[in-house]
Amino acid sequence: MNALRYFALVAALSAALSGCTSTGTAFNPPGGIATRATTIFVGDACSVAVLSFPATATGNVAPSTDITGASTGISDPYGIAYDRTSGDIWVSNIGNATVEEFSASATGNVAPLATISGSNTTFVNPVPDAVDDSGNLYVDDQSVPAVDIFAQGANGNVAPTRRITSSVLGEPEGITVDSAGVTYVVNYEGSSILEFASNASGNATPVVTISGAATELSGPYGITLDSHGNIWVAQYGTGSILEFAKGASGDVAPITVISGASTTLTSPYGIGVDGKGYIYEDQDGPQINVFAPGSNGNVAPLQVISGSSTHLDCAGSLAIH
Repeated sequence: MNALRYFALVAALSAALSGCTSTGTAFNPPGGIATRATTIFVGDACSVAVLSFPATATGNVAPSTDITGASTGISDPYGIAYDRTSGDIWVSNIGNATVEEFSASATGNVAPLATISGSNTTFVNPVPDAVDDSGNLYVDDQSVPAVDIFAQGANGNVAPTRRITSSVLGEPEGITVDSAGVTYVVNYEGSSILEFASNASGNATPVVTISGAATELSGPYGITLDSHGNIWVAQYGTGSILEFAKGASGDVAPITVISGASTTLTSPYGIGVDGKGYIYEDQDGPQINVFAPGSNGNVAPLQVISGSSTHLDCAGSLAIH
């Protein structure tokens, strides 16, 4: 293969993959080529539906897809994760302690492709938050509390391959995983960010803890990593978005704080950052906010998706692709 054809192939692959993240899944684009996300996915517990919108949408717009109905098995879909290894989405059903897989293009009253449920799963209140580069699914179970990891292709009444039940887990509300398999967990009850080694299991000790007054962490809910490895947190407790530098540890100040009346942030749940640096957040209101790259302080969102046509009622977590 000649050099020009090789680099064209790398560029095409990078453009296709860049920008995929969920509340918990970071994306580091190959070849260093950054592109904007194309789709926003949201789980809406009140309307009992999974909705998607174009990433550039704004205003009172109808969703592109709307997964709802008896055949879907959806109940209380607070959690959602995008799986870039399969192109599918994983959805939580807190109401019946199941996690379901759908095609990202699914819409209407459709049956899931897979359903993880049963006594072997040990689920109580499962919320799928991340899928790593190998297709492993990460589920936080706030009531245990625990982080469960399921192998790629998991379906039915299956046990997790690993379970983190660290004594410092208070109420885990969001997970993200980096390319090395390090697991980042936001601890709502403890107002902290915990990082666990790639092979962590059982009562594991975090390798890094971010907490303390300087961090401004208070009721963190969603978490993701950007393409630089910086940590982004949606703060339900204070109505703000925080960014921490890659490698941050201890009682450190965030490098970005998006907060104030102009932001329209009230109770953020989910967060995603695409390859171009656009920041996506959803919240009670209900609405989805999109902030421009480099946003900081009391800034207005670039886009706001809200209104009766959106079918948004009480949005839960968010994923982007």
